[in-house]
Amino acid sequence: MKRFIITIAVLTLVGAGCIFQPAVRPLPLPPAPAPVLDPHGPEAKADLIVVDSPKPGDLVASPLTVTGKARGSWYFEASFPVQLLDADGNVLASGPAQAQNDWMTTDFVPFKITLTFTPPGTVGGTLVLKKDNPSGLPEHEDELRLPVRFNSGSASPVQP
Repeated sequence: MKRFIITIAVLTLVGAGCIFQPAVRPLPLPPAPAPVLDPHGPEAKADLIVVDSPKPGDLVASPLTVTGKARGSWYFEASFPVQLLDADGNVLASGPAQAQNDWMTTDFVPFKITLTFTPPGTVGGTLVLKKDNPSGLPEHEDELRLPVRFNSGSASPVQP
């Protein structure tokens, strides 16, 4: 009988301990890090330059017409340099994008350039639109980089 009472007492204490034990709460997770914004991507440059065509990731072929708008400060003498690179960074085509209106403004000014190139052996590449920097000073350099895909002959490329 004594053993029975001790067993009941132990079970009672264990049960009471379970009931009155403070709830274990998991530690809150730290906030998810903010996505890293590509400093040369379209989102980061949207207040300076916007490309209407091609869009990032578009399938492109030669001749490629690039259109959009840029703030007047992106131009010098109504133009700025554009390059089309393959996935290895080789220059496929380059030339000046030309302002389609008066560029001496702080407003957006439409631009246009047509690039002719030989399709590379890579599937992807990059369209680079550089802020004209006649001073050559690094603090005045800026560029917009857009990923593009090259036409392999099986899909229709994007042209404006």
